[in-house]
Amino acid sequence: MTDPDFLAELMAASGSLRPVVDVAQTGNQTTVTIQREFEGQWPSLVAPLIGETLVISEVRTWQSPTAEGEIAGTLEMHVKGQPVSMNGSIRVSPTPSGCTARINGEIRARLPFIGGMVENIVLEQLKHGVALEAEVLAQKR
Repeated sequence: MTDPDFLAELMAASGSLRPVVDVAQTGNQTTVTIQREFEGQWPSLVAPLIGETLVISEVRTWQSPTAEGEIAGTLEMHVKGQPVSMNGSIRVSPTPSGCTARINGEIRARLPFIGGMVENIVLEQLKHGVALEAEVLAQKR
């Protein structure tokens, strides 16, 4: 989850245009900064707000693993030029056959009338991204 080559592969698999990945180690934590750009067909109510491309900035900050092998981190996402963000936590725990990952967070879209719809779109995209990440990771085994 902090390997720049794997993250670049993940960005390509997700259809991201011009991805930027930076990984920095500071003391007991690793910070992964990702910028993704997507083209897509957006629902008609939000298409005028988004435009042709959507740029998402993401920062994942991972702590060192515990003695049991569990890794905790934080997640911050922002949609460039839009009042849309997500803040949360990530916890990866070892299992006998691999690992499980749990993401808890809050999505905020501060847009009158359509904020809830935008939040649901972001949630669906996050679910898709997590599933894709798991698929790419499974192929590495």
